[in-house]
Amino acid sequence: MTGDEIINYIDKLDLNLKTRGSNPRFFDQKVQPDTVEIISQCILEFSKQKHFFTIKDIWNNKFSEDLIYEYFKKPKATDKTAENEFDKFFSQPICFLTFFGILHREKKSNKYYHTILKSNILEYIASDQRKALNFINICLISFIKSNQLKTTFEKFFTEQDRESYLLLKESFFEFTYKNTNIKRSNKYEPGRIFTPIVNALAFKQNKKGSIKGTISKNMIYLNDLIYARPNWKDILSGKPRELTREVWQEKKLDSLDEQISLSSSERSSKKAIVKKHGNISEYSNSEGAFDTHHIFPRSFNYNLCYFKENLIRITPDEHYIKAHPNRNTQKVDKDFQVKLLKAKFKSIEDSLNKNEDFYNLKDFIFVLNKGFKIDLPNDLNINDLKNFLKSR
Repeated sequence: MTGDEIINYIDKLDLNLKTRGSNPRFFDQKVQPDTVEIISQCILEFSKQKHFFTIKDIWNNKFSEDLIYEYFKKPKATDKTAENEFDKFFSQPICFLTFFGILHREKKSNKYYHTILKSNILEYIASDQRKALNFINICLISFIKSNQLKTTFEKFFTEQDRESYLLLKESFFEFTYKNTNIKRSNKYEPGRIFTPIVNALAFKQNKKGSIKGTISKNMIYLNDLIYARPNWKDILSGKPRELTREVWQEKKLDSLDEQISLSSSERSSKKAIVKKHGNISEYSNSEGAFDTHHIFPRSFNYNLCYFKENLIRITPDEHYIKAHPNRNTQKVDKDFQVKLLKAKFKSIEDSLNKNEDFYNLKDFIFVLNKGFKIDLPNDLNINDLKNFLKSR
């Protein structure tokens, strides 16, 4: 399944709320890349047992319980004390998938039963958090176009100032009151829908978005979109006065248990890398590649930790002898780092040649820019990047 095929499918749907109606709701606060990816996995697993399912069926399934605990370290989904927390966690992504034609629902005896309409698209979403985000953006772009919201969104992403932000926010709130069952007396609910919509679109365009009800100071990063994003302010708090922020950041992150501190984005990317490359080293083609290594270390480049373009499958010796000499994870062999980047680039090039929609060339350029602290143009082609890596 490719992004273009999904666009063709979504664009044919009736998404206009005036004719379509807003039940189920088209978008909501917990429609985030990680939640949509994980709920899609849960649905696919449950559908192996039963064709029809309710939201409660997915919620109370053992596979769902274990997977969500693994990714989000939340209370067990069957824990009664967590019922309020999990209600929207399951229902909102399922309503989103239903509105955009991936699931079908029908009402029987006061219950909504769902079936899978487009299993190939659901598998696409479930395979990778980045693909889940791509699907969300495809849906939003088509929805905005179908509901005559395009002008104000384009104005904001072009001008990127407070005036265009307030205009967009006001027009979206008005649209929500007119076309959904959300009442004007509920002044907070439209904002809960507005912010994740704007930020998903902003991330794809490398633009500013919405933070705490106003235009963000910086462009939106993936961590701004993630439901289970790590709280870096908490992680990096307590800096001794005698250390710079950079040194403290490196020391603090190195001391964390990686499995505990993994964000859902990083965990998703690592699983995708393992599934794609297995136990074959991307560097040497040797068997026994049991390690997924951050080419630019996560301790100093935590904004790169979830990029598949910064993760490479290598053997333990390549990891702890060559990449980190003498097994010192606070040291990086710079020459070997470049060799790994060249190997990663080869994996990316091979994938792009197969039209796999797994890696993204612009994301690899982003990794290079952040990791090396340089400013390569984001429109470089394959040959440009080959020449750049040869020069390192």
